[in-house]
Amino acid sequence: AVALAYRGSTDERPGRISVRDGVTGSELCHLVTPGWVDKVAMAPDGQRLAAICVEPTQQSTTRMAAVGIWDTSTGQLIRSLPSLPGNFSATHIGWSPDSARLLRQTAEEYEEDDEVDLGRRRFRELVQILDASSGEELWRQELLGLKAVPQWSWSPDGKLLAGIDKETN
Repeated sequence: AVALAYRGSTDERPGRISVRDGVTGSELCHLVTPGWVDKVAMAPDGQRLAAICVEPTQQSTTRMAAVGIWDTSTGQLIRSLPSLPGNFSATHIGWSPDSARLLRQTAEEYEEDDEVDLGRRRFRELVQILDASSGEELWRQELLGLKAVPQWSWSPDGKLLAGIDKETN
């Protein structure tokens, strides 16, 4: 199956994800999301789809980024993972090879009070491994640096994660 995301917009209209047959292109189901769709990731077993949906909050500079997990055969929302507040400049989700865990990465730009070099952008990044069935956080790492890592990658056996070293690149 293939998933196509229609972002929706930032004016509070919902997004839409179309799950399609990978051979014929015919739509199998569509999912309506609570906010605009930022990223989608299909589980390796094809049974679930995760999407980052961003919703504006009362404060114009803050958005809530929630992760929804849907059943691809029925289009039903199975689980909604907790939102993280912030002004995200980078987000990523990725399934483990066994479809049991979900990696969620967010990064937001920040300024230090004692910043000398005003031209340098700094990022606060949070990387989490979540149990896809329960939503329980299994692992968390907070990173600070000059670059936001665009994504992490699982090893084929699901035992290792790799990401770009922000200090040397």
